[in-house]
Amino acid sequence: MPRLILVVCWGNIHRSVIAEQMILKELRIRGLQNEYRVESRGIQGTPGIDPPEHGNLRGYSAWEPTKNALDTYGVEIPESKQATPISSEIAEEASLILTMGSDAHAKLTEEWARFPSLMGKLIPFGEIPDPHGETNEERLQRVVREIQVVVRTRLDDVLLLVSSISVSKEEVLNFVHDLIEKSVSKSIWLTMRSDDDPLPDWYFDLLRRKAEEGVKIRRIGFGNASFFETERRIHIVHPNYSFRFSNSQYQRMLLVDRSKLLFKTAEGIWYTEDHDAISKYIRYFENNWLE
Repeated sequence: MPRLILVVCWGNIHRSVIAEQMILKELRIRGLQNEYRVESRGIQGTPGIDPPEHGNLRGYSAWEPTKNALDTYGVEIPESKQATPISSEIAEEASLILTMGSDAHAKLTEEWARFPSLMGKLIPFGEIPDPHGETNEERLQRVVREIQVVVRTRLDDVLLLVSSISVSKEEVLNFVHDLIEKSVSKSIWLTMRSDDDPLPDWYFDLLRRKAEEGVKIRRIGFGNASFFETERRIHIVHPNYSFRFSNSQYQRMLLVDRSKLLFKTAEGIWYTEDHDAISKYIRYFENNWLE
């Protein structure tokens, strides 16, 4: 099944629609159009926020100068495209959610503060100011150029992130090892399920060694009482190592140095260094640690 890349701006009129079409064109050029779906959505029209005045960029005065710039890149906005508000359903379906400006990113960060699995998909793609109300032809054409540059320079990173959700357990563990071993490692926070496949001994040996080196480690275990069997087996006793068990369900995650985050969703494994996303996970972990 093709993986969904969702692009979001404030109105789903201008920035996200152009980025959507430019990404689709680039995927066709690479022969990847059957591996990915690309759609766009907006904040306007969601609860408490009025929908845009017109449903398509063609209804605005910005259309003609924007069209001239789009023609330069061989990109067209379909007449059938209508501004559509983002919904929780499509956000959950998406493999990655790209925001085209700080306005949309800030709003989604606020709305999804209690949903780490959605926050982890949220990536600032382009810091493009909202051109709504702009009438200057040169500035409108510059917006198109800036979006084209973002797509050209960042699409490879996006596709790499999307493809990373299907990696094997061995690849994930190797990444975890490198992340912990090569990091400054002032702190390591992690959550684990008790019914996960057994982890190799080197994993716990690494945690034990890091604690001895002065790294502050916090670990939450959840699931069933079999987790205590693992704790007895690994037997990490050190002032820098703290463990607590809970019967509650937690977001599985590994946070290193409060700046590098690996986490699991229903779709797979994700990695981010995005400050906004990590800030939400820090609060999430701290709140659950104190429960």
